[in-house]
Amino acid sequence: NNNNNNNNNNNNITLPSFSTLTNLRYLCLSSINLNNNSLNSLHKLPHIVRLVLAFCPKVDDIGLRSISKLKGLTMLCLNHCERITDHGLYELIELNQLRVLCLVNLMISNTGLVATTVCMSHLQYLLVNVCPWITSGGVQQVKFSHVNKHIVVRYIP
Repeated sequence: NNNNNNNNNNNNITLPSFSTLTNLRYLCLSSINLNNNSLNSLHKLPHIVRLVLAFCPKVDDIGLRSISKLKGLTMLCLNHCERITDHGLYELIELNQLRVLCLVNLMISNTGLVATTVCMSHLQYLLVNVCPWITSGGVQQVKFSHVNKHIVVRYIP
């Protein structure tokens, strides 16, 4: 019975209290089994500007709704969060300070990529890599239709 409790605890990792870390600016939560409740607690970190959520298997579209509350975010890495879809990307449109967005191995489409990123007028660097439903045509559409004509887009199929 004690083993079952340990297994359950390993599957639902919660973040520690952030009440003492209010000036934190950079947070890397890579390879952590976060759930949506954990992401919801990030609003207690109002000064976060850079957030890395790479290889977090439970991060999904609902979790990105919580991320969208971090209005000062300038860099967001969502690499290998394979449960993120176009709907999750749409949640990020309100991040008006976002300059760098990394999207590697996500379940997003050309339509979602273009619809989201063309609304992000401050975006300066976009990395799209190994997203099975993204094509070079979709990436070119982002480059040509983006408000910021100087956006750097890296695409690796």
